[in-house]
Amino acid sequence: DLSHLLLVEDDDDDARQILALLGRLALPALELVHATTLKEATQRLGRDRIDVVLLDLSLPDASGLEGLAQVQRASPALPVIVLAEDGDDPLALLALTERAQDCLVKGTLDEALLSRALRYALARNQIRLEREAALRAAEAASRAKSELLANVSHQLRTPLTAILGTSELLAETPLTAQQTQYVRRLERAGDHLLAILDDLVDLRAIEAGRIELAQSGFDLHRLLDDAMGLLSVRAQQKGLDLRCRVEPGVPAEVVGDARRLRQVLVNLIGNAVKFTEQGSVEVVIEPDPATGARGAVRFSVGDTGIGIPPETQQHLLGQPVPMDGTFIRSHGGAGLGLAIARPLIELMGGRLTLESTPGEGSTFSFAMTFQLARATEGPLPDLAPTGAPRPLRILLAEDAEETRLLLESYFRGTPHHLCTVADGELAVEAFCTRRFDL
Repeated sequence: DLSHLLLVEDDDDDARQILALLGRLALPALELVHATTLKEATQRLGRDRIDVVLLDLSLPDASGLEGLAQVQRASPALPVIVLAEDGDDPLALLALTERAQDCLVKGTLDEALLSRALRYALARNQIRLEREAALRAAEAASRAKSELLANVSHQLRTPLTAILGTSELLAETPLTAQQTQYVRRLERAGDHLLAILDDLVDLRAIEAGRIELAQSGFDLHRLLDDAMGLLSVRAQQKGLDLRCRVEPGVPAEVVGDARRLRQVLVNLIGNAVKFTEQGSVEVVIEPDPATGARGAVRFSVGDTGIGIPPETQQHLLGQPVPMDGTFIRSHGGAGLGLAIARPLIELMGGRLTLESTPGEGSTFSFAMTFQLARATEGPLPDLAPTGAPRPLRILLAEDAEETRLLLESYFRGTPHHLCTVADGELAVEAFCTRRFDL
């Protein structure tokens, strides 16, 4: 490949000497661009491909390190070899401290010195170009993966929603005991698949740095009850004692991202239930003893399960690497719980820690500090609807036939009137010609 060298030298005799040396060098194909002022050099850098710069430190429009600074601003990663006059050792040393690639003294310049400096600079520049190309390729691959995941998520979620909705409607019809059992299995399998799909989407969003935390008030105690309730049936089915202990001093009304905190707790508690065959899973919430600050809360999820070997603990708390795949498959799930929980905890200002002994159990802990919400004064207003609902005219625009049929089934038997269209153009046409409430 042709290499491009920019020589910035205003002295005719020095330029002829350097050009003569360059002509005798046994370098690969080298194209030379000569500039006599710094202004011309920066214009060339902005317009032409340049692989290395030979820069005189004394130019008509720049002297000393001023020229080096401007060249570096124009092309920050480009290797620059400065050319100094005999006796300019202090200036040459300063140039090297300012990230010049090398410094050559004109009076002592020969083919060997010039050849070595240029070969090293060209090799360094080639490495830089390859690294940048690899980074661009990785970013393109990452974008393609994100787009593929988003598309697959949409394509899977639409029929999965129809399957879950239809099974819900089916469960409301007269069924035999065996049919009811089949429908419940279908619902559990669908919920499990939907949870895996959500985990994959969340993991990709975390990797891409697209997770933003909400800041709103919520009841921490109620959130704990919700998280425990989601997993109590699974624990009962395994004969496990699932319990939660909230120590005095834990605030009730706090400000934070309730959805993400619930997701973390459900993942940690779910993992504990999954990897515990007998005994108990205990969730402990207490004021953080490390700080003692108001709003500082420590969460711990302990179990009497299989425990985790020391070498696996490092992976779980470092990179998002799940446990052994064979073990994961034998216990169900995709092994994504910790891969999602750990970065979410860090995003909320905490750090996940682990204490585990193989064969005896594990305890995952993290602490975070919440803002305290102001207590609500007086009773909450009664927002329950009164009387029969007013019939609504509803426009439904949905391109998936399964979802249209499902929503039409939901509205069947209600006083509301549903107008269904299959694309956006028809939706606009209907909206412009008729009146709708929703």
